[in-house]
Amino acid sequence: MKFPLILLDFEASSLSDDSYPIEVGVALALDSDGPIRVWSSLIQPGRDWTLRQDWDPAAERVHHIPAALLATGQTASEVAKALNAIIGPVGHAYCDGGHYDGFWLERLFKAARIEPAFGLWDLARLFLLNRTLFRRFGALLANDEPPHRAGEDATRLCSALTRAVSGIAEVSVRRTSPDDIAALFSQS
Repeated sequence: MKFPLILLDFEASSLSDDSYPIEVGVALALDSDGPIRVWSSLIQPGRDWTLRQDWDPAAERVHHIPAALLATGQTASEVAKALNAIIGPVGHAYCDGGHYDGFWLERLFKAARIEPAFGLWDLARLFLLNRTLFRRFGALLANDEPPHRAGEDATRLCSALTRAVSGIAEVSVRRTSPDDIAALFSQS
């Protein structure tokens, strides 16, 4: 496995075909020694996303994000530009949400009317040829409940993967901005 490593996670209005992303989180490990840098944002739903009123109270009970709070989030365009700034230099991010994360990423970028500068790869891809890494990763997550907030979920996965690869016990975490992450890539 190569560094840098980027994990992306979404929270959404529901799991239906009419669902839309409500929060995104990104966790970046430049290497196994440094801190994991994390950025997340609530996403203001576009008017076309809410026409079908696809809000599942069961999903809200999981992620604890009330619909009214989304008005404080960033627009789809702002979030898409931030994701391109963070992930674009690496070219890909990993996710554990399979087709759901891909669907919400597509919906976000379509609403923003820009193209993603990166691909989204399923986390399972890392484990296809490395069963030992898969077992270590699974053991680190076994007793660790996902918080179901995008930034924290991405951090949880990135931390476990970094620890599984490097064998270290703890990884520090630093909240940051897309501009600060983009600056890291321009320095190298």
